This record gives sequence, structure tokens and C-alpha cells, in this order.
Amino acid sequence: MIEKIENLLIIISRYFLIFIGSLALVGALIALIYSLSLIMDSPNTSKGNLPKITYNEIYKSKLFPKPKKPVTQINAPRNLSSTTPSNNQQPVDKRFVDLRAAIAKQFNDSQDNINKLYSNITPRTLEDFFANNYGYLGDDYDTLISGLTDFFDDIGNINDFKRVGNFDSRLDLVVDALTMYIEDFQDNIQERQDKIQSNVSESAFKNSRGYASLTNVLYGLALYAAAVLYLMIFKVEINLRRIPPAIKRDED
Repeated sequence: MIEKIENLLIIISRYFLIFIGSLALVGALIALIYSLSLIMDSPNTSKGNLPKITYNEIYKSKLFPKPKKPVTQINAPRNLSSTTPSNNQQPVDKRFVDLRAAIAKQFNDSQDNINKLYSNITPRTLEDFFANNYGYLGDDYDTLISGLTDFFDDIGNINDFKRVGNFDSRLDLVVDALTMYIEDFQDNIQERQDKIQSNVSESAFKNSRGYASLTNVLYGLALYAAAVLYLMIFKVEINLRRIPPAIKRDED
């Protein structure tokens, strides 16, 4: 009777160990796949396209909240007014010819204003100003220049600036708009950089979690190995139990 109960417990234990070992192996494989997916995760560092900056109510409210004081020259981080060209300068970049032409749309209500603008701002001074102040932007430098040209082209038919009759005051407003655009552009670059940094940090966190999860794989494999070891022991025990009856039958 006791032997039958013992055999029954051994059979139940075998099936239990098979079940536990199978779960441990499957769990280890799942943990391994999950860990590798975290370890292999890489951050999205693509710069993509910066948001387009347009002339909107925010610009309008900042530029025209109250009358502007007349100025005698452009009030910018560095003067955009004409400078004496050097004798060995390279040909001016056509993009700055296009940029000045776009800016000139805010002064095309009279030939006198056009002449004054062209005498104050030349493609050369625009090129020098942007190269000296924003050349560090690298690939974004080209985007800045083309974006500014599009910006002033888009507002060419808007009369907000042309309502200001004084040339110097209007020029001051145009430069204010240009400065606001550049500030928004730099803010967009910073937001993009923050996003990239966030992606890098998130990816690094996932990688560390992946390496930490590898311990779960080891635990699962260890449990599986222990289950297999006990099954082998039970198998040996069962085979040993069969030896005496077999010997007895041979003797008979």
C-alpha cells in the first residue's frame, strides 16, 4: 500500500516537474526575446523637418502693439546696413539676393522706399550678417535662409508694415519681424534637440532594463535545469525499482 502511494507521488511529481520545467523554459525564452528587444533599441536621432514659421497674430500683436520710435539704422544683433566691400570678396550668394528681394516687398509702395532699402541693406551685408551670427547652425543654416525668404514672400501682400509711412520706423519693424523669426527658429531647433536627447535617454533606459532582464533568463534556465535534473533522478529511481523484479523473473 505504501509503495503504491509512493509510486503515485513519484508520478505526480514527474508531471509537476515537467510542467514547471516547460513553464521555466518558455518563460526564459520570452524573457530573452524581451531583453534583446530592449538592448537592441536605438534612439531616433533624425533631425527631420523643422516646423514652418508663419506670420500670425502673435507676430502682429508683438510688432504693432504701439507706435514704434524712429531709428536711423537697423537695430539688430549686428548691423545689417551697408558696409564697405573688400577687394577680394567672393561673389555674393544668390540666396541673399532673393532674401533682400523678399524683404523689399514691404517697401514696394514707392520707388523712394525701394532705393532707401537697397542703400541700407545689400545682399552682401545680409550674407555677412548671417554667416557671422548663424553660421554655426550647420545644415540648419540653409533652412534658416530659405525659411526667411519664404516668410517675407508670404507676407509680401500684407499691408501691416506698409501702413507705417516713415521709412526708418518701417525698417525697424521689418528687422523686428526678422529677429522674431530667428528666435522662433532657434526655439524650434532647441525643441528638436530636447526631443532627440529625450529619445537618447529613453533608449539608454530601455537598454539598461534589457540587461537587467537577462537575469530573469538565467533564473528561468536554472529552474528548467533543476527540473530536468530531478526528472533524471526520478527516471533513475524508477529504473532501479524495475531491476529486482527483472532479476527475479530471470531466476525463475
